[in-house]
Amino acid sequence: MFLVAELFPSLDCLADSEQTFIVKPYLQLGNHPTLAAEENLDLLWISNSNQDNFELYIKEHNKSQWIQQKTPQRVILSYSVPDKLYLWDNQIEGLVPGQSFQYKLVKNGKDVFRGSGTARKTEGQAFRCVLFGDTGADTLSERKIVYQTYLKKPDFLVILGDIVYSYGRLSEYIQKFFPIFENAKASEQTGAPLLQSTVALPVIGNHDIAYGDNKAGINFDKLRDALAFYELWSAPLNGPIKSRSELHIPRLMGNEEYISRYLETTGNRYPTMSNYSFDYGNSHWLILDANPYMSWTNAKLRDWVRKDLQTNKSKTWKFVCFHQPGFSIDKVHNTEQRMRLLSDIFQDCGVDIVFSGHAHNYQKSYPLIFHPQSKNGIPVINADGTVSGSFIFDKKYDGKSNTHPTGIIYVVSGAGGAALYGSMENPDRAGFTNEFVSSTHSLTYLDINQNKLIYSQISEDGKVLDSFKIEK
Repeated sequence: MFLVAELFPSLDCLADSEQTFIVKPYLQLGNHPTLAAEENLDLLWISNSNQDNFELYIKEHNKSQWIQQKTPQRVILSYSVPDKLYLWDNQIEGLVPGQSFQYKLVKNGKDVFRGSGTARKTEGQAFRCVLFGDTGADTLSERKIVYQTYLKKPDFLVILGDIVYSYGRLSEYIQKFFPIFENAKASEQTGAPLLQSTVALPVIGNHDIAYGDNKAGINFDKLRDALAFYELWSAPLNGPIKSRSELHIPRLMGNEEYISRYLETTGNRYPTMSNYSFDYGNSHWLILDANPYMSWTNAKLRDWVRKDLQTNKSKTWKFVCFHQPGFSIDKVHNTEQRMRLLSDIFQDCGVDIVFSGHAHNYQKSYPLIFHPQSKNGIPVINADGTVSGSFIFDKKYDGKSNTHPTGIIYVVSGAGGAALYGSMENPDRAGFTNEFVSSTHSLTYLDINQNKLIYSQISEDGKVLDSFKIEK
């Protein structure tokens, strides 16, 4: 048996029976991949009592009436501790697309929390979003990035993997992530109350799966609260992997009772939620798992990627996100090129920008077309993890006077708070690098209005490091 103090040594509030929230309410897209006439979201929070009677009420824009939602669902997060933690999940239903709303939580008849949000935008509405990865390290820079995101007031946030360091544990989320992303005070020193009003979407990274060597599996005997990714996030479940029996999943090891309880907690989110897609406004987003257990030469997986993108070819904008970049010049990760295996599909299906993290800096490629070497029509990966092939660059595109790129722009936005990577390989050796910034942490900001996209890379101090425009 584990004691609470062993998993959560810095949380005095866990011993306080009057504490309402271990983690305050945060908004999620939930299993709602496509736009609907009436939009739905999920509201999640964590408490340490199963005696609470929570009720959720919603008040829509310019209306005075509070409407009660369905009863929240509750699951136990920490089975093996005496004082268990409970995750509550309440659907918010029937929202008007693009309109703001208020919500309040009532516990045992008492109003205990109020927040607000905005329903997903329709195809005709402008929207803005922020992306960054490699964040939950409990640093001042993480706090600054969260604060800068809060100031931008995005409609949603995509976290590009390595969400919390170093092992993706529940305890690490509670110590290093939520106190900053859900801080009641908005400042560079504290973070901001971001997630209570902004939907965040997760991308799974290598630190999120707690692998020692990225091959053996997650050992719950060693890290009892590992792999919290599938417990704490609620995203669409439309990915290609549905079963524990499939090959391309993070493996579970250790005590069978722990594994059984973990599976009960995560339900159908494990292992499906590591690959998914969703629509927002006139854009389509594809989220992929780039960890080594994924074989992107596999015909079934490749067919799913192609079908997902082709099905959404009418969308004005198409974006792909995964953690480990295929095109990077930092010295730490530049030979991890396996995600180049999907470049041909991205090109065929009209993807505009591919976003990654993993390298703790900012990198932007020229618009490019990459043809990987193949055998029998399937791209080939070399023994050292590299993927050979031929490039075509569009160096006439400048994003200012010329706003029509030929090819895909590959962005690494991995400077979300963890220690920076300052060194890089010679960019002339690869030839694809257009921008490289490793001197400051930063975030990516997109402002999209119909057929116009304005891109900005913003430093932790609010300075514009890079910008460009794409028009269609």
